[in-house]
Amino acid sequence: MTVALYMNQHVPRAITVGLRLRGVDVITAHEDGASQMEDPELLDRASELERVLLTQDDDLLAEAARRQAEGIPFRGVIYAHQLRVPIGICVRDLEIIGKAAEPKDLSIAWSSCHFEKGAAVPTKRISLDRELSKFVKGAYATTPAVKTIFDDAGVKPADIRRVADLERVPVTTKDRLAEMQKTSPPFGGFLNTQAKRLKHVFLSPGPLYEPHGAEKSLVKTAAAVFRIAGFKRGDIALNTLSYHLVPAGLLLDAGLQAVGACVVPSGVGNTELQVKMMLDLKVTGYAGTPSFLMTIIKKAEEMGLRFKGQFALRHTLF
Repeated sequence: MTVALYMNQHVPRAITVGLRLRGVDVITAHEDGASQMEDPELLDRASELERVLLTQDDDLLAEAARRQAEGIPFRGVIYAHQLRVPIGICVRDLEIIGKAAEPKDLSIAWSSCHFEKGAAVPTKRISLDRELSKFVKGAYATTPAVKTIFDDAGVKPADIRRVADLERVPVTTKDRLAEMQKTSPPFGGFLNTQAKRLKHVFLSPGPLYEPHGAEKSLVKTAAAVFRIAGFKRGDIALNTLSYHLVPAGLLLDAGLQAVGACVVPSGVGNTELQVKMMLDLKVTGYAGTPSFLMTIIKKAEEMGLRFKGQFALRHTLF
């Protein structure tokens, strides 16, 4: 028997589309006209339709935990962390659950799209919503531009209690950000520390100044993406994104180092030299644009080399 899924309104559409392409039975709260339902009602509705509820909402997870503790029956819940579970992995694991699991297993199974029958709800798990609430309050109190954006929109920091509440904050476009940096140079009022305490200041197209401190989340994300692409310790990786002005080259460099790869920081251009480095160093990984990799391959062929036979490239990330 297959498991039919019911998607909470905050689950990314890409997950729903990916599952449907794989033949998994899925409906969404929006399609069911239940987008405005409170958590208990949503759980009841999914159970009424004999579907297991997929959510990224901490509050809904807490409601399911309460029912489990009190012995109140429900069809089942799957929880996927909003940041820690990549969409591709989530779709893969949900496909397995949808096609191979039994609904009775899921009323007591909990995890981030990785299931173990009878696993308990983590009671000391850090709440993303709490982290967000604290971050928003701190940014509003210390960052002039953030305060202006919130005040102009009539939004108070206390209004942002969950990730879903971010929809209340207007999006600052790239053009608007460039205007703000011109009006209040150099960072447009977004810097809440002294410039001398920064690690880098990048200049991206716009032009836009990008101050970077000691952020670790982007590096962790880059490392996770590289692992999904097959990069690992022992790889020698050619990083062809620019190390000049923009953050792309340094970010991928840090991500590659985090997975244990040796990085060749080649940047852009010097195609013939890139061919030589790939051949001499037996480069196994490539990070950059697909068009530049094709340029390297064509240059190798012009030099009389057989790319498939003479080069060691195994992994690419575009």
